[in-house]
Amino acid sequence: MKSKMKRKLICIITIFPVTIISIVVLILMFHNNKTTQIKLKLSSGDVSAKVVNEVNADEQNYDLAPKTLDEVIRNEGASIFEGKVQKIRYMELKVDSCIIPIAVLEVEVNDCIKGDLYPGESVEILTHTNCSISKVADEAKVDSNAIFIAITNDDGERNYFKSGDSKLVLKDIAKYSLPEGQRWLFVENGEDILYDNDFYVEMGKVNSLDEVKYWLKNCGE
Repeated sequence: MKSKMKRKLICIITIFPVTIISIVVLILMFHNNKTTQIKLKLSSGDVSAKVVNEVNADEQNYDLAPKTLDEVIRNEGASIFEGKVQKIRYMELKVDSCIIPIAVLEVEVNDCIKGDLYPGESVEILTHTNCSISKVADEAKVDSNAIFIAITNDDGERNYFKSGDSKLVLKDIAKYSLPEGQRWLFVENGEDILYDNDFYVEMGKVNSLDEVKYWLKNCGE
């Protein structure tokens, strides 16, 4: 009798940690796969925004809107600054029936070229991802140094995604945004600087972000 009880006790003791481990694994799997809905205060209609671990949507194809150098680097609503990427959050925005994958970069400012940001300040910047107009932005990783030409998002007069009667105001997601992830940033990648070479033909070949900053400060002078 005692022998049977002992075997039963050993069995229970053996099973107990395995059960606990299984529960912990299931909790971690649930935590890693769950999404977080973002509260949208300024937006209206059939809209939603959720944080995801990775973008699952197929790559989208968009056309770049015609822009001149002046319209980008001398945009009145733009702040131009150098910073380091601290964190990246991926989101899926739903506007009516449209699904828009984006990334929100948390950036620590190192140097402000234009605007009123200061070194050490942390800002969040919304940008397209996983699409034809985000090739440069998609190269920005955690710890990447980059120069951003970021637009301050307003209450929805200009900075929004819209489909039908549904309107998602970008300010609900982040204070700043890049109109697209091609012409509005320069990303340091090892010894290379990644940017839209076809758009910045006048700048020529650059080897450092310092050279980019010098050119941006003196362009047109």
